[in-house]
Amino acid sequence: MQIGYPLGPASLTAALKAKGIEVKIFDTVFYRFEGELDINDRRAEMLHSVRPVDYSSVGIHDKLTGPMDDLTKLVKDFDPDLIGLTAIESVFARGLELVKCAKKAKNVPAVAGGVFATLAPDIVINEPAIDMVCIGEGEDVICEVAGAMASGRDYTGIKGLWAKKGKEVVKNGMMPLKGLDEVPEPDFSAFDPLLIYRPMQGKLFRTVPVELSRGCPFMCTYCAEPALNGLYRKNGEKGYFRKKSIPKVLGELERTIKEYNPEFFYFATETFLAMTDAEFEAFVEGYRRIKLPFWIQTRVETITRKRIEKLKEVGLYWLTIGIEHGNEEYRKKYLKRHTKNSDVARVIKILDDAGMGASLNNIIGFPFETKELIRDTIDLNHELFSLNNRLRFNVSLFTPFRGCELYDLCVSNGMMEPVPYITHHNISDGSLVRSDFITAEELDGLFRTFNLYVYLPDSYNSRIREAEKFTEKGNGEFNALNAEVEKYLK
Repeated sequence: MQIGYPLGPASLTAALKAKGIEVKIFDTVFYRFEGELDINDRRAEMLHSVRPVDYSSVGIHDKLTGPMDDLTKLVKDFDPDLIGLTAIESVFARGLELVKCAKKAKNVPAVAGGVFATLAPDIVINEPAIDMVCIGEGEDVICEVAGAMASGRDYTGIKGLWAKKGKEVVKNGMMPLKGLDEVPEPDFSAFDPLLIYRPMQGKLFRTVPVELSRGCPFMCTYCAEPALNGLYRKNGEKGYFRKKSIPKVLGELERTIKEYNPEFFYFATETFLAMTDAEFEAFVEGYRRIKLPFWIQTRVETITRKRIEKLKEVGLYWLTIGIEHGNEEYRKKYLKRHTKNSDVARVIKILDDAGMGASLNNIIGFPFETKELIRDTIDLNHELFSLNNRLRFNVSLFTPFRGCELYDLCVSNGMMEPVPYITHHNISDGSLVRSDFITAEELDGLFRTFNLYVYLPDSYNSRIREAEKFTEKGNGEFNALNAEVEKYLK
C-alpha cells in the first residue's frame, strides 16, 4: 500500500512511448504478500509519525487475486519482447521472483535497473533470471536496447549496459548524462489510476510527483548519492546532481494539471531548497498561478524565515527535514552532517512562527552507537517538539545499503556479513548490524518507545523505560502509553 506514482518507471515509459514502443506496467502496490505489513499503518499506530488514512474512502482495497497469477496473465496477453525490473535493494529478492514468473510465461530477455543495480551490477548480473543491467540513468539505454531488439541488431554493446553474451558478460561504459530539461516528462498513464492517491497527514490527495532535480549536493554516509556522484565523475561528468530549469518545471506543472487533475504536488527531490535566490524567486512567482498545495523535502542549512514564509504563501502544505542524529560530534564524524543543534532549533522555531508543521527524519542503530548516543537523538527531538507541537517524527532503524559509505564501514569492522542484498525493512525487521555497545533487544526497545519519549512529558519517563522491555509488564505499559500519545499531538 505504498501508493503514489513512481517517477522512475514513469520517465522510462515516456521515453519508450516517444519512440513508438508499447509499454505495460505491473505494480505490486495493491497486493498483500504473506507476512507483509502496511508501513503507513505501523507508522500511524506504533510510531505516531503519520496520521492514519482510510484507503476505502477513495476506492482503494487489497487485490483479492494473486500477484503471480495476474502477472502471468498480463505477460501472456501483452506478449512482451523485453521485461524490465526496477527495485531498491530491500525488495530486489521479490523483484527477482516476479521476473522469474514473467519469464515462465514468456522467456524473453530481462533488464534490471535502479540505484541498487547501478551500484552493485556484478551482483545483479550474476542472477540467472537477469540478462542485462542498466548502469546509471535508463531513459536512453532502454530505448536503444528496445530499438536494437526491434530491428534484430545486437544490443550487447550499448553504453550504459552490462549484458550477458553466451557465457561472458559484456561490460560497457556509462551513457553520458543529459540535462534534465532534455529528459521526457513522466508518463503515468500506464499505472493503475488509483495510484494517484497519496497519504499526507491523514488525508488522501490526488497527488502527482514532480522532479525538480536528480541527486543531492551533500555527502551523507548512509545515502547512495555520494557513490552516484563518484561513479559519474569517473565517467568524466561533473557529478550526478543536476537541476531542471524553473521555467521547465512550471510548464510541466501546468501540463500535469490539465492531464491528471491533481489536488496536490509532491516534489520528489532530495533537497528542494538547494537552489539559488534567483531560482527560488522564479519558482515562487511562477507557482502563484499554480495554487495547489505541495510537499517538499529539504535540509536545515537551506531554510530561512523568508523562504518558508514565501513558500507558505504559495501553497507549502508540509515538509520533511532530515535530522538523523542528536549528537553533533557523532553526526559530524560518522554521518558527514555538520549542522549544529542550535541551528536545528532555530529552524524549527521559524516553522512554528510560520504556523508550519514538518516531519523530522531520525535513524537509530548506527555503527558504534551507544544507548547514550541514541538518548541524545531522543532528547533533541523532545526539545524540538517543545518548540513546535505541530511536528511529527519519523524514526528508522539504520539499514546498511550497498554502495553507501557506512555499508563499507560495517563490513570492514565485522559488524555485518556482506550479503549479496538485504531483505530487511527499516521499521520492522530489527537491525542487521552487530554491536558491542547495545543489544538487539535494547535497540528494538528504544525503537518502539522513541516517539513515546519525544511526545510525552518527562513525568512519563520511568514508565517509558519499563515499556522498552519486551516483558508482560513492559508490553502492557507500551500499550497503555501508546494510547496516551494522541492527547499531546496537535
